[in-house]
Amino acid sequence: MGITSNDLLAGTLLAWYASKETNSALNWSHTDQSGAWRFWVDCSDSFFWGSADGEDVTVEDLDLLGQSLVDASADPYWGTLLFVARKRGMRPQGARYKSINPLLWDAFDAAGPDRSVDFFNPRSRPETPELLPYPKVYTTLPSPVTGSALLWAYEVLNVCDSFDLREGLSWDLTSDGQLEFSMLVDDNGYGIDEVFLPVNKDTLPELARAAQEVIKFGSSFELWLAVYLWAARLGVGNDREEVDELTSGYGDGIVKLFQDACVPE
Repeated sequence: MGITSNDLLAGTLLAWYASKETNSALNWSHTDQSGAWRFWVDCSDSFFWGSADGEDVTVEDLDLLGQSLVDASADPYWGTLLFVARKRGMRPQGARYKSINPLLWDAFDAAGPDRSVDFFNPRSRPETPELLPYPKVYTTLPSPVTGSALLWAYEVLNVCDSFDLREGLSWDLTSDGQLEFSMLVDDNGYGIDEVFLPVNKDTLPELARAAQEVIKFGSSFELWLAVYLWAARLGVGNDREEVDELTSGYGDGIVKLFQDACVPE
């Protein structure tokens, strides 16, 4: 079976967003039972004051997105927002310019007409930047991920989508076109330091198992615990005192799962 347009979209976006600096902007979910993936980028509070906002990315958008990432090579963090501005034909709200690299102001200005001040755009675009330009190095865009690398990516995305664990997932692209995934286990105030743990063929099934067990003994609203349970079983944050603090107030089933993952006293 040949590559589908959805494969092209997924493989391209996974390659282009393969850095911890940029991949948090990319969101995904299954669209239907056919297994197709929907991708969108987060642009909350960028165009409208105090708003949750996102923009779909389709295979038809890849040329515009790619050109925007290249045009924002002075600071690739802003390439995604430049794409959204161009797709909408709209500048970001005036207040957003304060944080945009000044080297890219002209590119954002060219995306759309000057905006009037109103409820959703309560501040005018600044006349002069408050921040000094901070150029960064960005090379040419990598080729799309294909073949077994893409199939593996689908496995990882499917688990994280199914159990609502997208937020902590990151990935990097190796020189041979493979994707290396990791999951953020952040500092939760209970003595667990922020760390990225590898998501690979050995650890992904364990992540899914931890999520299934949390659902069984807790609820879908407590799925964030699955990452810490998974980490504890991998030897991170499995000190008994840390675990007791983390699970305080939860049911016996959740407490036992974590206690079983603890290092022996």
